[in-house]
Amino acid sequence: MAIAFDNALSGRVLDGTTTSFTVASGAVMYMAINGITSVTYNGVSLTEDHSFTSPISDGNGNTVKILRLLTPASGANNLVFSVSGGGAGIYAVATYTGARDIEDYEDFYSHAGDPPLNTQVSTLSGTVTTLTNNAWTLLFIVGSNNAGVTFTGGTGTTLRASSSSLDTNSIGVLDSNGAISPAGNSTLVGNWVSSGGFTVLSIASLRPISVPSAPTIGTATQVNGNIQVTFSDNDSGGSAITGHTATATPGGATATGSSPITFTGLN
Repeated sequence: MAIAFDNALSGRVLDGTTTSFTVASGAVMYMAINGITSVTYNGVSLTEDHSFTSPISDGNGNTVKILRLLTPASGANNLVFSVSGGGAGIYAVATYTGARDIEDYEDFYSHAGDPPLNTQVSTLSGTVTTLTNNAWTLLFIVGSNNAGVTFTGGTGTTLRASSSSLDTNSIGVLDSNGAISPAGNSTLVGNWVSSGGFTVLSIASLRPISVPSAPTIGTATQVNGNIQVTFSDNDSGGSAITGHTATATPGGATATGSSPITFTGLN
């Protein structure tokens, strides 16, 4: 099953802010946050998947934190945000169908410095090695000390959501807008315009749902005219395995069930 972009949203929130967000059936959800302590969707908490803080600090929370929800409820449901200390936070969320989970992250940072002019254009890029054919790549960016900044997509990159905060931070989610195959190095490029500041970015490899790997077959044991076959599952491919069928050769007799599967009525 191929990955496809579903929906995206971004914004600035206060403690207790509630925002409706629509998710397709079977989608996965990934959200970049800054200054937010926790998020729920339809009453279910998103869990932290990754976090990266720049080794250069500007005192404005130079961190990108990425949350995930692999089985969000479909339809229009509420995102509810918690922000501590009476401040504000920013977020950018994107959902994808045909995807399972992120298999790898790579982290980068940059410092725009103090430019000689009032405006400086910065190009941000990161490279991650996809491990699975037909994976997509996602780019999560937080910029600090740059109030009012929004991000734009660079070469081969699509911006999905971008927002800025009154307290000097900006955030964005971008993706490759297509499968990376065969697996290998993938670079995403984003742009921003700022009079200075810091950015942190994490680029991730989002792997697709696939057919399950073949189970490992164990022993076949004769028991009073029956044969019991043991086996164990391997990678599910990202979806629940709903059943198993064993086939005898020669003859083509079949039996279904969980391990051990039993063939009955044999001579």
